[in-house]
Amino acid sequence: MPVKGRVARALLDLAKAFGTEVGGGRIVIRQKLSQGDVAAMAGIARENVCRILNEWMRLKLVNRLSGYYCIESKPKLEKELSLGFLSGVCFAPRTLKGARGMSTLGHKRTFCDAIADSLTHQRG
Repeated sequence: MPVKGRVARALLDLAKAFGTEVGGGRIVIRQKLSQGDVAAMAGIARENVCRILNEWMRLKLVNRLSGYYCIESKPKLEKELSLGFLSGVCFAPRTLKGARGMSTLGHKRTFCDAIADSLTHQRG
């Protein structure tokens, strides 16, 4: 999957787990994250995440407010993700063997799934 697709997948997974819709189709991820956290979830270098997020901020696709990421346009972010699909198969950045089996979508759990679980347990 291209790096933009990986970052989009990480943000969409975080939005699903921690997102709050705030009107106008905007979703705030209610978990403070660094670029390094997003990079680890996407399986790419932090510098690439910085470049991609800066581009998306210029395009008003995402924003960062007081340390929280805000998805300004979920459909546009999903379009970035769809560019990473080939014949309907998503190539995850890393697959964790034995990490709680299969995810709800029927695919092997990815590094993103494990990070989201970890953040969920930290909140509780």
